[in-house]
Amino acid sequence: MLRVYTVILPIILGFITSKENGYHGYHVTTYNKIMSEDQLQSQCFQWHWNNRPHLRRRLFHINQKAKNAIEGNRMKAMGVIPGVSDFAYLITGSVRWIEMKTVDGVQSRDQKEFEQLVTGLGMEYHICRDLEHFKTLTNV
Repeated sequence: MLRVYTVILPIILGFITSKENGYHGYHVTTYNKIMSEDQLQSQCFQWHWNNRPHLRRRLFHINQKAKNAIEGNRMKAMGVIPGVSDFAYLITGSVRWIEMKTVDGVQSRDQKEFEQLVTGLGMEYHICRDLEHFKTLTNV
């Protein structure tokens, strides 16, 4: 199922995909424009999935986006809270929280409070603005 998203989702989000030099995963490139936060998150997740298959289940997204008020209330009742990072990355003995931001993106008040909470508990919290930084964060 992920292979379908690897092809279709990037096209929807403004990416192009291609197979190059006998590479059996999908190589994701972007158009020459500034990526949205969702596009950056998709690019990073797909890179991790394709290039670090032995670490696949360590990285996951925590859904924070309700489509409407009814779904928002349902999600709230199920425990969704504002400010939680976009990605959780499981490392030995802890969690590395990764918040995706565009070049000029800023944290919300809730995100800053979440950062203080997790760093106070001894966990790592990172703001990631590009794929290269993401690669270093997931290099365990």
